[in-house]
Amino acid sequence: MVRLLLGAVLLTAPAAGTQDAQWIWKGSPARPQERLFFRKSFEVGAVESARVHGTADNRFVLYVNGQEAARSDDWTAPVWVDLAPHLQPGKNVLAVEASNDDGPAGLLLRFLIRTADGKSLTFGTDAGWKVSDRADPGWSMPTYDDSAWAPAAVLGPPGIAPWGDVLAGQPAASEASAAPRDALRARDLPGMADIDASLYLFCKEIKKEATVGLSGECADEIFGGYPWFHREDALTVDTFPWSRSLAERVRLLSPELTAVIRPLEYVAERYRQDLAEVPRLDGEPAPQARIREVFYLNLTRWMPTLLDRKDRMSMAVGLEVRVPFCDHRLVEYTWNIPWELKSAGGRPKGLLRRALAGILPPDVLERPKSPYPKTHNPAYLAAMRNRVRAILDDPASPLLPLVDASAVRALTEAGGEAMDRPWFGQLMRGPQLLAFLVQIDTWLREYRITLRLNGESAGSGTARRRRTAGRVTAPAP
Repeated sequence: MVRLLLGAVLLTAPAAGTQDAQWIWKGSPARPQERLFFRKSFEVGAVESARVHGTADNRFVLYVNGQEAARSDDWTAPVWVDLAPHLQPGKNVLAVEASNDDGPAGLLLRFLIRTADGKSLTFGTDAGWKVSDRADPGWSMPTYDDSAWAPAAVLGPPGIAPWGDVLAGQPAASEASAAPRDALRARDLPGMADIDASLYLFCKEIKKEATVGLSGECADEIFGGYPWFHREDALTVDTFPWSRSLAERVRLLSPELTAVIRPLEYVAERYRQDLAEVPRLDGEPAPQARIREVFYLNLTRWMPTLLDRKDRMSMAVGLEVRVPFCDHRLVEYTWNIPWELKSAGGRPKGLLRRALAGILPPDVLERPKSPYPKTHNPAYLAAMRNRVRAILDDPASPLLPLVDASAVRALTEAGGEAMDRPWFGQLMRGPQLLAFLVQIDTWLREYRITLRLNGESAGSGTARRRRTAGRVTAPAP
């Protein structure tokens, strides 16, 4: 459903040329903690549709005729916002409050307007905008006199460093690429990137019509629905079956971080500890004992991750989701059902399918398992690549001390194709890994996390809350 909605937006979005907009500011270099105000007036007839596509480093608020219309506090996630309700026939005034934390600063906005008589009007930030470092009362209103304001300074066209082609691709990618940030805030941690975001958006749509829903989490865990229950290579691997590409991922970490957290040793030790917990059945043959281990790992390690994800994404939009397959009586009852029965007919969740025969329609009953949707839109991949490039080109990025920049850049330029095997469950491949790196950078910045690696600080500011992972800690406030 989410992919269909995104596809529909793409079909109606205007072409994505951006050369009619320029990066502007008051001057270069920008001052730390600088706060500026911009204005632009224009004439238009009756409006059929109007959108703004743009961003600012570090943040901005856009007012149209004195009313707030758009805002952003993450320059790597451009906005794509409907302005039609704010426009009127005749004179209109665009007013922007933009601010910088430190380092480079700039404002880049592109406006796409179609009038009721079918004409198109496209323009953007350029030298025709006015700028001031002070705002008098009423500065965003059409009646305000800005004759004393100075012309804005043009920094350059889209694509210049350090921002890169941040507006590249279809504008709909801006909406899709902003959703992982909302999912990050719902989790308070980096998570499954657009896998989380698709659930967040899905719950958001459901909440428009309902306040309570039912979901099928835990059915795969107790009835054996995942591929790793049925694949020999997954059953024989000496680690968590849903995370078999650990070595490939570790190569993306910086040598300093790898030396501190020792990820291969850590995961191997946790895996041994977890297996030691598995309740054993005396005399059980080795193949059945291994299946029992996989079921236990799924119930105690994998399923809590999915339940936390479900709870956070749904409650972030006020939707209560209940999970009937998590009923402890059902979980306990199915624990000792032999695998030959659970996989009846050689099918994933075979026992559940047979139990529901005559209850569910055949097309539902026989439908192959379909993983939760991720974003296949190529414009989304392009947006993630641009955002990772921008992070790598930013010397102040808190992500840089944690990764091998050359390895991440090579992965980015290849479009994530080197990560063609799922690296977390069934879903997350190259594009999701790029989005995950963006989430980490956003988390470190937005939550002002400081990581101490053997006494050396990496990150941004003071932690909002304490997090501990191996030997990497974020200090308490």
